[in-house]
Amino acid sequence: MSVGLCLLMVGCSSFPMVHPTGKIVTGIYVIMNTRPFVNFYIFSIGEKYIAIDAGTNSTQSIKKLKKLSISPDDVVAAFITHSHYDHIGALELFDNAAVYTGNTTIPGINNNVMLDGEILELYGMTIKCIYTPGHTNDSVCYLINGKYLFVGDTLINHSNNADNELRKLSVEKLAKIDGVEFIFSGHYGFTSNVKRVLSQ
Repeated sequence: MSVGLCLLMVGCSSFPMVHPTGKIVTGIYVIMNTRPFVNFYIFSIGEKYIAIDAGTNSTQSIKKLKKLSISPDDVVAAFITHSHYDHIGALELFDNAAVYTGNTTIPGINNNVMLDGEILELYGMTIKCIYTPGHTNDSVCYLINGKYLFVGDTLINHSNNADNELRKLSVEKLAKIDGVEFIFSGHYGFTSNVKRVLSQ
């Protein structure tokens, strides 16, 4: 990631500059796409998996999943943080996955819309949808098992955001959530410095 991009991010100094593809927390894997640089995440649930976002490049993603011995056919659900192409471009890999989103439509995809605060029980996991508009009007975050927070691009402070003032309010909303142990982002890795990231 370039220093220029880093400077646009809330609490960027609390995130590593790059996370190569691999296991990052017990049961959680990051898949890194390049050109453009973007992360998506795979969460292990026994012999199955869920994806949080889907990256931008199917060719890269299938190779990296193979290196981790993860079959796209074993991904049973994909939770999309927003509908920008770099987060849904490789969604076609997950033919067996139910797709969950915020209030948005993805062309060619039969997605399930989750409401703000809605909680889904799936394979023994608890997944809560949190509406966080600002980067886009359809941006959401997902809180898994009360401690893993996947934020997509909600923390990016950039003039190309749909509404930066609304985005700031969304970050304040996230800061009020108790019990978060890790934050996982779309473009700059993950961190356990939760309070620092959400207070900047």
